Amino acid sequence: MTMKMYKFVFALVLAGLLAACSSNPFVPTKVTFTKSQLQAVLDKKFPVEKHYMQMLDLTVSNPVVSLRPESNRIAIRFDVELTMVGSRQPVYGQMVFASALVYDAKRLAIVLKDPVLEKQEIVGISSTTNQLLSEASAVLIKENLEGRSVHNCKPGDLVFLDMPLKPRNIEVTQDGVVMYVVR
Repeated sequence: MTMKMYKFVFALVLAGLLAACSSNPFVPTKVTFTKSQLQAVLDKKFPVEKHYMQMLDLTVSNPVVSLRPESNRIAIRFDVELTMVGSRQPVYGQMVFASALVYDAKRLAIVLKDPVLEKQEIVGISSTTNQLLSEASAVLIKENLEGRSVHNCKPGDLVFLDMPLKPRNIEVTQDGVVMYVVR
């Protein structure tokens, strides 16, 4: 065999190996994060206490994740405790917001995108005050939760046999959040 023939055979073998790698059924195409995994991450981040303009003290606790595959979003319900200036008694209620999810490659994280307040019910305040709080809450949710991480990947999480896996898109299913990956 001549040197040219060796190079040709080597090139054919290499091309065949590369083609086999690109369609290898053993390389993962998705990574799934279950509802309980997402819940565990959120449980570690709460309760959160905030003080706004010396007018309002807010405690947000007990997050509960729900999956909404029909809209490709997640929803999170919180218990809320509010104490307003001039009031010694806190009021209690619940707040629900929903959000899409995207992958932030720089932070190696799944983050909230376009969070919106869906529902707020505070017991013990007037409907006018509740409406004002809902409007303020909608703005605060957008300002404070846009881009907030719900799952952080470790650098090795998106590697398979030394091949980096790149997230393509995220889908919310009944079982969890599925991140589709490509090599």
